[in-house]
Amino acid sequence: MAQRFRIIDGYNLMHSVGYARERYGQGGLERSRHRLLRFLVNRLDLEERRRTTIVFDARTIPFEGTREQKFEEMTILFNQAGSDADTLIEELILEHSAPKQLEVVSGDRRLQKAIKRRKGIAVESEAFARMLRERESIVPGSAQDVFPPPGSGANRDSTVPSEADTDYWLEVFGDVEALETLDPPTEKTRPNAKDNQLPDWDAHVEKLIDDLDNDRKTDRS
Repeated sequence: MAQRFRIIDGYNLMHSVGYARERYGQGGLERSRHRLLRFLVNRLDLEERRRTTIVFDARTIPFEGTREQKFEEMTILFNQAGSDADTLIEELILEHSAPKQLEVVSGDRRLQKAIKRRKGIAVESEAFARMLRERESIVPGSAQDVFPPPGSGANRDSTVPSEADTDYWLEVFGDVEALETLDPPTEKTRPNAKDNQLPDWDAHVEKLIDDLDNDRKTDRS
């Protein structure tokens, strides 16, 4: 049986498995990218990893030109400056010597059309992510397994934050150690009983409502 090669649209899959964020704090994007790679390592066997190439958009990477790396036998590519990841993936599809054995994982219609034109296999990122979730992890109980987003109500001990939860809140609030350096509240900043009173405007509105209610009761009588 012919070996199948796989090209993965990295950030597209990152969204599908739930590691992408709307906003990233310092180093947040790199952490999400690394967690995606670790998840793939825990779900793909050695031979699959050797035939897997993952392409990331390099707009946030501080270097020029195409950058190639190896991660647990997987090939990691960043696009050239001035282009995007989709363009690099299209070039890889055109240059591949056995396109019928090539599988492209992406939800991007442009890439799906490109691989189908060469009689290759297009796989939606959502479907691929679902397939990975259904696989048994090569490293059972690994912390790199996909976690649901914070607050999703999944069946786990809610008193123990997952790694995904921790990453998420660190990205939102920043370094916890920095928060601990803040001065404790003083007597001047602590709330007191007066703080529980209604503002003057609210009190005035409530008085008007009471007056109207009293007027209605008078009219009825």
